[in-house]
Amino acid sequence: MAIYAIWRSYIEINPTDKVAVDGYALIYNHILSPLSSGIWACLAFYVASSSYRAFRARNLEATILLVSAVVVMLGAAPIGAQIWDKFPTIQNWLLSVPNMTGQRGIVIGAALGSFVTALRVLLGLERGHLGSQ
Repeated sequence: MAIYAIWRSYIEINPTDKVAVDGYALIYNHILSPLSSGIWACLAFYVASSSYRAFRARNLEATILLVSAVVVMLGAAPIGAQIWDKFPTIQNWLLSVPNMTGQRGIVIGAALGSFVTALRVLLGLERGHLGSQ
């Protein structure tokens, strides 16, 4: 990676060097891109196996979570639209409606927590930022 970064910075300094530009394209197209794809593929299998272990369908809520996770993954993958053309539509709905309510709850909780902490600091009730207890 260091060689790649040095080469890239050399090309940015001297973009007219044909040999350096061709070498950079060779490194990017035949080394860096396949390695990156391989790492992402390994990560996908790791995420799938850990999701299976975490989302075992033991009760109704876990089953709903498992089904929605599978639908979102199939909607995001190109093969999902080939299997059934409604997967991307359902995925968009799941990410924009139920997921957004959870995100709003988290943001409201964080805003209230930061407001209360700021109020405690302004009133002098919280002195941890000064180094005292």
